[in-house]
Amino acid sequence: MESPSDIKKLTDKILQLETTLDYVGAYIFTKDTQGRYTYANKMVCDLFDTPLEQIIGCTVEKFFNHSISNRLRINDRRVLDQGEHVESEETIVISGTGETRIYWAVKLPIRSEDGAITGMCGIANDITERRQQELALQMNQVIVDSMDDAILSKTLHGIITSWSIGAERLFGYTAEEAIGHPIAMLVPPDRLEEETEFLAQLAQGKKSIISRPFAGAKMVDWSRFLSPFPQF
Repeated sequence: MESPSDIKKLTDKILQLETTLDYVGAYIFTKDTQGRYTYANKMVCDLFDTPLEQIIGCTVEKFFNHSISNRLRINDRRVLDQGEHVESEETIVISGTGETRIYWAVKLPIRSEDGAITGMCGIANDITERRQQELALQMNQVIVDSMDDAILSKTLHGIITSWSIGAERLFGYTAEEAIGHPIAMLVPPDRLEEETEFLAQLAQGKKSIISRPFAGAKMVDWSRFLSPFPQF
């Protein structure tokens, strides 16, 4: 078990870095071997809506319900009991608002000079918006794949970046065969110059509807709607 002097040394070191830790854009905290908070940066305090002095000495049960506390404690004990470096996605419900947030958390042991585990440090980043965007993309992909139309995207240099199931059916190429290759693979040789013009129009934010033959794995006649989309 850590001694009071070990905890004081750790706390003193952290307080020296307090200004930096408050502005790194991540949730940073430390706990002792009993799972009690020994430090929390400003982002953690804001998340809990609690001043630091009322966080220190408390366990997760003060801030989360029983189910969430148990899940968090499992990873904490892996660090504190076995000395593991744990990286995991943790979903919590904010007590004050009832809002569900998703975090990518990294937890690692803090050791004394003789190698004994005296506590743990946690660093977490909020990935809620990223997960929501990924879910939206997955839902959009399901919708795209359920359509009979061929839907694809390409860069302004004409490189294919996405390829729907409808495109596979129409052109005869699988996504693996098409993505990463030039759109020119679908254009008859005598129409390549037109494709260059269409790419230039897209670069200017213009939309267009074209009817013409395309040479995929088989020659087809089709109409296509071209529309630029912003780069984020």
